[in-house]
Amino acid sequence: MLFGEYAVLYGFPSLVMAVNRRVTVRFAAGDVGFFSSPQTAPAQWLIDGGKPRWSSKEVPGLLDAVLYHLPLTGVLQSDSSACYSESGKKLGLGSSAAVCVAMVAALSGRTDVFDTAYLAHRRFQQGRGSGADIAASCHGGLVEYRTEPRTIRGATWPDGVEARCISTGNSASTPRFLEALDANEAAARPIIQEMGHVAREAGESDQWVALSRQSYVLMDALGGAMKMPVVSPPHRALAAIAAELNVGYKPSGAGGGDMGVVFGDDTDRLDQFVSRAVAAGYPPVSMALDPEGVRFESYPEP
Repeated sequence: MLFGEYAVLYGFPSLVMAVNRRVTVRFAAGDVGFFSSPQTAPAQWLIDGGKPRWSSKEVPGLLDAVLYHLPLTGVLQSDSSACYSESGKKLGLGSSAAVCVAMVAALSGRTDVFDTAYLAHRRFQQGRGSGADIAASCHGGLVEYRTEPRTIRGATWPDGVEARCISTGNSASTPRFLEALDANEAAARPIIQEMGHVAREAGESDQWVALSRQSYVLMDALGGAMKMPVVSPPHRALAAIAAELNVGYKPSGAGGGDMGVVFGDDTDRLDQFVSRAVAAGYPPVSMALDPEGVRFESYPEP
């Protein structure tokens, strides 16, 4: 997510982009369900009374939520390795949403899967989350998304603005931050409204460098209101580098770790930022805007 973290939960617009780090899901219908993935333990299921009945010790929660809406059996293979670092840490790219969309597409044989994927992901997240990451995974490109009323429309990247993504090296738990928001909503609400105004302006202007700086300040204040480190020490260190180079930096997503994004209108300064971030122990995440959302691909038979 580029702009609108937390604010999107309260009906403000957000800007979110799909990136070219894809998950893959393969499905072949059969009488028994068997799930495998490099990221989780294998699992088996049957459909009993229209609901999945698991025979394996561990139940993959996301697949269980998907099967609630699409009660099918067969061999299902999922791989989200592209959403992890080389050391195996989650990068914070919304991989559960991408996997959910890919699973729903594979099981249904369709690509217009937002509604079902949204419901399944909400079930998996116990009613939390905005669905912005589902929208990006479904539609691809740069998306302006809001929940009230629910709208998804393509947005345009501003001319002259470039971005780089940096890993903090730490994985963050979005549910923990959402629980903290619920517990401290009265203090957080005025800050979130300001964040929503910044996100709305980002959708209407090309001043992303200045707006990212405003977002950083507001996310830091929000962390204080929530009593959670939305702006963690790695984010502070990266923001300090950005300030020295006159580029804009902010956490991406719920904060607390995962990834940050830096915006600038000068390629040399952005390259300097990346070099200094690497020297400080924060590597760049190689990726680019992907204009295409969920799609089907053909694979040769094994």
